[in-house]
Amino acid sequence: MTNSANSAISHGRGLVSRIGPLMSNPLTAAGVAIVLIMAIVAIFAPVIAPYDPLVIDIRGRLLPPSAAHWFGTDEVGRDVFSRVIYGSRLSLGVSFTVVLIAGVIGAMIGCFAGFEGGLIESVIMRIVDIMLSIPGLVMAMALSAALGPSLENALIALVVVLVPSYIRLARGQARSVKGNAYVDAARLSGLSRWHILRKHVAPNSVQPVIIQSSVDLGNVILVAAALSFLGLGAQPPEPEWGALVGTGRNYFLDHWWCVVFAGGAIVLTAIGFNLLGDGLRDFLDPRHSEGR
Repeated sequence: MTNSANSAISHGRGLVSRIGPLMSNPLTAAGVAIVLIMAIVAIFAPVIAPYDPLVIDIRGRLLPPSAAHWFGTDEVGRDVFSRVIYGSRLSLGVSFTVVLIAGVIGAMIGCFAGFEGGLIESVIMRIVDIMLSIPGLVMAMALSAALGPSLENALIALVVVLVPSYIRLARGQARSVKGNAYVDAARLSGLSRWHILRKHVAPNSVQPVIIQSSVDLGNVILVAAALSFLGLGAQPPEPEWGALVGTGRNYFLDHWWCVVFAGGAIVLTAIGFNLLGDGLRDFLDPRHSEGR
């Protein structure tokens, strides 16, 4: 029992010693704080929100911010504060889902391409080059329009847009890793190519993907909001931040609260993820911070 306790304490101290330098940067600490607050808001949305975000009250439409409605009400009397709170679930959920799926798929394909080389790598990378030559937002808009306006189709479009960049990152790292001595030793010992790829190359090739994914979380929120704003993402009455801004823009001049609070949530969350991503990049890749 004592040994287990000592092991746990040692592990905890090691974790603190690693997290300490990361949190010493005030911008990174601010990013972590923003992301944690948004995550807590999303998890406890039913507790925090004072009203049902979908309940309509025509008699209370377009009311300004007050004690009863902190962020005012929208064009059909729904509480804007409650809709922004519940919107964090959709926006953060889409962001994490897109980055997780795209990161896993991109890392798998990229590691395979970099390790195998030859014709397989050439074909995969030419497809990647073609996809990366198209601006991401344009491709996302085209795919969302082709699949049909919905949050699920926007999610699929965003995954397709992100995968090529992760393939390129993982492929470059895998090409570097497969030339290391321990990979040659594993090959000479008779281990299968699949075993070497799975146990030696892939685990040591995903760091760039992890770093990039932390930055892409904020970018995905912005692009997903843009798609919803254009009517290609979340559809009414879903309380997604971009959709709230898209609907509220028609009333912005006289009823600013229909746009400002949802737009502010988008900007604040994107800034938080970008600050966190920059901090993780400097922490996991010291060469980057030394070169600045």
